[in-house]
Amino acid sequence: MIRIDKVNENLIIKQRSDGLLFGTDALLLASFMKRSPKAVAVEFGSGSGIISLLCAKKGFFQRIYAVELQRECFELLEENIAQNGLFDRVTPLLADVSDVKQSDFGGEVDVVFANPPYMEKGSGKESPYPIRNISRSEECGGLALFCESASRILRSGGLFYAVYRPERLSHLFASLKENRLEPKRMVLVCPRPEAPPCLVLIEAKKDASPSLMLPKIFCLKHEDGSDTVEMSHTLEKGEFPNEYTDRQPKK
Repeated sequence: MIRIDKVNENLIIKQRSDGLLFGTDALLLASFMKRSPKAVAVEFGSGSGIISLLCAKKGFFQRIYAVELQRECFELLEENIAQNGLFDRVTPLLADVSDVKQSDFGGEVDVVFANPPYMEKGSGKESPYPIRNISRSEECGGLALFCESASRILRSGGLFYAVYRPERLSHLFASLKENRLEPKRMVLVCPRPEAPPCLVLIEAKKDASPSLMLPKIFCLKHEDGSDTVEMSHTLEKGEFPNEYTDRQPKK
C-alpha cells in the first residue's frame, strides 16, 4: 500500500506502508549538512528519497546521486524525483552500496551521506515485512560497509555525513577511523530536556587531522511538547542554527 506525505509545503513523497517510513532522523540529517552548491553528492540507501530531495530542493549540492538497493523502493524513488520535478538535480541509481565505484559518478565525489540501518543483524524484533527489515537492520550491510564504500568514492578532504544511534557510538567511530574518515563535528540529539540522547549526527572528513567540534545537545521538544527554539529554526530554515555548525554568525 502506498501513502503520500507532504513535507514542508514543498515536497510530495510517496512511501510504501510496509517499508521503513521516514522520520525526524531524516529531516535532521538533511538540515545538518553544509550547503555546498558546487559539490557532487551521493546518498547511500535512499529509500523514498526524502533526504536527497530535501537537499536538492534547498540547493545544497549541484548534483545528487541517490543509491538504492531494493527495487520496490527504487521505483518509488524515481516517482518521487519526477513528481517533484528534480531529475535535473537528483539521479537515481539502482545498486548495492558495496559495488559502487567512482566511475558510477563521473569520478571522485565531494560528499556522501546516509541514514544507515541502526540495528545489528538478528537483534530486535523482526518485522513481517522484508523491505522494512533490510532498511532498519544490517541484513545487507550496515555502517561499516557504508564507511568503506564512502571512502572509496570520496576525494581526499571530502565529507561523510550520517545519523546513527548513540548506543552504537563506539562502532561509529571505529568504522570511520578504519576508513580514513576523521570525525570533525558531532551533535547529540535528545527528545526532551531531561531525556538521554536518542540520535547522533556526525560529519567526518577523509584524510583529515584529528579535531572534533562538539556543540551543546540539540533538544527537539520542551517538556510541554512544543518545539524548542533550535528545532523551530531548523524546521523553518532547513539548516541547523549557527552554534551547531562552523559557520560564523551574520553581523
